[in-house]
Amino acid sequence: MDRGVLKLSNDEKLLTIAVVMGFLTLTILLTVCVVTPVCWLHTVIHRNKAKDKKCRDVELQEEATPIKRTVAPHYGLQSNRSSRVTSESIAGRKKYTEDSTYSSMSASSRGDGTISLYSELSLDIPIPNEDMEANYGQVVFSVVYRQQQNQNEGQLILYLKEAQDLPSRIYGGIIDPYLLVQIIKDRGHKRRIKGRSVPYYEFRSSTKRKSQHPLFRETVIVNMLSSQLKDYVLRIAVVDEEKIVNDTILGEISIPLREFHLEENHVHVLDLLEPKQDNGDILFGLSYLPTAERLTFTVVKGNNFRVVTDDVDTFAPYVRVLLFHNGKMLKKRKTSSRLGTECPSYNESLTFDVPLLEMENVMFIVAVSHRDTTLNYKHSTSPKPVKRDKHVGKVVIGPHARGSAFHHWLAMKKSPRKQVTQWHTIH
Repeated sequence: MDRGVLKLSNDEKLLTIAVVMGFLTLTILLTVCVVTPVCWLHTVIHRNKAKDKKCRDVELQEEATPIKRTVAPHYGLQSNRSSRVTSESIAGRKKYTEDSTYSSMSASSRGDGTISLYSELSLDIPIPNEDMEANYGQVVFSVVYRQQQNQNEGQLILYLKEAQDLPSRIYGGIIDPYLLVQIIKDRGHKRRIKGRSVPYYEFRSSTKRKSQHPLFRETVIVNMLSSQLKDYVLRIAVVDEEKIVNDTILGEISIPLREFHLEENHVHVLDLLEPKQDNGDILFGLSYLPTAERLTFTVVKGNNFRVVTDDVDTFAPYVRVLLFHNGKMLKKRKTSSRLGTECPSYNESLTFDVPLLEMENVMFIVAVSHRDTTLNYKHSTSPKPVKRDKHVGKVVIGPHARGSAFHHWLAMKKSPRKQVTQWHTIH
């Protein structure tokens, strides 16, 4: 008659009640542990949540702050620029305090400048000495002096034949070389004065397009007194003609004329040496954020820029950063200009999106230029300002750079999310 009713014995009823009561008790305990901090389970759960939140906050702060100043210890790669650096131990770490000249950020910079703390040990990385194997090419020429009879005057005849094994552009592409010949006064071991001395004679050859072994076959004739030969130096430079930035000196030689056997017409094949060109110095920082795949240049300031105008008052230098990928320019960023100074202060950041897998295929040019704004009515129908760039110099930095620029790039890669700041000489 009661077939649909489940009949339980007294023992089964007690067991069912015990299981239900145990389930309710476990539910109540779990609820109490999650809500109140009296249980150890509550501590474990909220500790993990706090750790995850802290990591997210750090990444968001890094991505949202375009200027993140880090005072990098100068590890012997910078030029003769010294800043006051002090250190004190803080909980086993070192705190670096730099001269306020370039440790503070201007109001024009986006975000507040912050300083990440790390020691010199983070920059202790093996650096291959690529400069020992650097090749600047060779130049082939002949020089002879023909003196007129019974006179002190004569002709210095220089035959420029060719250049060999010239290097390609560091940021990619084949060079467009030409020769620059100068006869300058021999200063000997005297201290170099500021500014460039005016050469006694200067000659520029024709430009050979897309060639690392250019053939020139040009003759230069210079009228000189025989008594002047012992006081002058022959300088031959191989220069790459560029359109985007200033021309690059690939290599050069400087030999006093008295060291040649000028009475004999010998062919000379000489190795080019590293060019000694100084157009000033620039201080900038590098930082790379792997999570956002973003590389930031922080242009801090410049020192003793070469003035390319008639006077300093009209000189308005600014900095451009050009991104090259496999020899092709993709992007460019620039700072604002600073009028009337050869030691400008910028404190501006320029960011580029660079995927992590492409870090070995990119190169950057940090170029200093002067923007000349003039009115040109001859070639324009409207009296609008025509902007012209006069280039001061540049720094090439990236995985295929040389010298201190290459070391700076390696230090940045070794210290992700930290800014490494260094002085560079402009070429």
